[in-house]
Amino acid sequence: MGLIEPTVHKGIRNILSAFFWSIERVAVCIGSGLGVFASSSAAESLSRTLDALLENHCLDCRDDVERKGGLDFYTLDWNLADPHIGEIWVKVHDRLVSGEMPPKKKSQLTLEERGKAVSELAESIVGFQEADAARQGRSVSRRVNRFEYQNILRDILHDPTLKVADQLPLDGEVHGFPKVGSALDVSHVQLDSYLDVAEFALRRAFEFTAEKPEPTTNRYYARDWIDQFQTAVRSLEQRLSEAQAWETRPKAKVDESMPEYPEDKKEFFEMVRIMNDMSRLAFQTDSTRVITLFLGGQRTPGVNFEDGRSISGYHNLSHHGKDEMKLAELEEIEIGQMDLFGEFLRDLQDVKETDGSLLDNTMALYGCHMGGANIHNNINLPIILAGGGFRHGQHLAYNPDINAPLPNLFVSMLHNLGIEREQFTSSNGPLLNLARV
Repeated sequence: MGLIEPTVHKGIRNILSAFFWSIERVAVCIGSGLGVFASSSAAESLSRTLDALLENHCLDCRDDVERKGGLDFYTLDWNLADPHIGEIWVKVHDRLVSGEMPPKKKSQLTLEERGKAVSELAESIVGFQEADAARQGRSVSRRVNRFEYQNILRDILHDPTLKVADQLPLDGEVHGFPKVGSALDVSHVQLDSYLDVAEFALRRAFEFTAEKPEPTTNRYYARDWIDQFQTAVRSLEQRLSEAQAWETRPKAKVDESMPEYPEDKKEFFEMVRIMNDMSRLAFQTDSTRVITLFLGGQRTPGVNFEDGRSISGYHNLSHHGKDEMKLAELEEIEIGQMDLFGEFLRDLQDVKETDGSLLDNTMALYGCHMGGANIHNNINLPIILAGGGFRHGQHLAYNPDINAPLPNLFVSMLHNLGIEREQFTSSNGPLLNLARV
């Protein structure tokens, strides 16, 4: 890369060293993978017992011509480092144990022969698996996928709008998941692409305008600073006085009875409805001004419906792998959630206050931290904002490639509360096109 020179600044070297951590791990994975193949190649042959078993009982119907059951013992080698071959030998072991091999119409093994074959096969497979786990761990080392790499660059270079994922080759997937090590292969094409993207991102980070800014002159007077300080002190005293008055206010009394929380964790909808009712009562009685409600769908073993049906857990369905049946059940749950949220908003609307309804004076934010839970995608999030005096009845869709940061919405909500903050975390201003009535 043209940017990497021997005299490069020390700070840039630190960026690059952190920047290419994934590439270094890729190199390690390649080296370790080659080592495993060399040490567990086909040079390691079957034991005499297993070799005799295959020759006497299996090759007549599972050779390179017959291939019954899709098995070809004639060309099958003993390379357990290959996961597909290893899986075949595990199946052979299981069928020997169950008595399915050899088939009933073929010559059978004595109990002693079967026991010896099963023992030797199990010992060989388990021995390889234990040695492999000791050598490279129980989980597969993998490279980062293109979206993870993009997020790494954004974090390192402090460039939240950087978009480079589309410049990288597509990642392999397993059942819809793009983070499985066996599917994330490494090639010279990918290494070249990652390096090209790194150079592009660094050049973008170092870009600056050639025009010299116009000089400006600002004058500051002591009286202005004193006025600002006195105003801030008076504002703080007023807020403290209001907070103390609220704390000493008598606790509200309600006619509602204490709800009975369901013991069955599958009663997901009933749990949410109870929490919505309690939230509405807390706002109505001014017992609190802020409520955060986390819907723990991943802890739900299943979901019961009012018609008596029960379907799989919400978290399991969210990782649907594009399975049509799971998608249909997930849709049912999410429609049920939207019905409950609509019910909650109508309950707020029905509570009348001196300056409108409770909904008019309450900002209700509903959303999810994932745009696509199936692949743990956290971009283009689905967010609903209701109430609070904003102009609603609209769908604000932003550029999906360079989307507005979600904290922009939080800045707009802070302004609505009278808190004049210009920035919140990674925001770059209030959310555009979101206006008050």
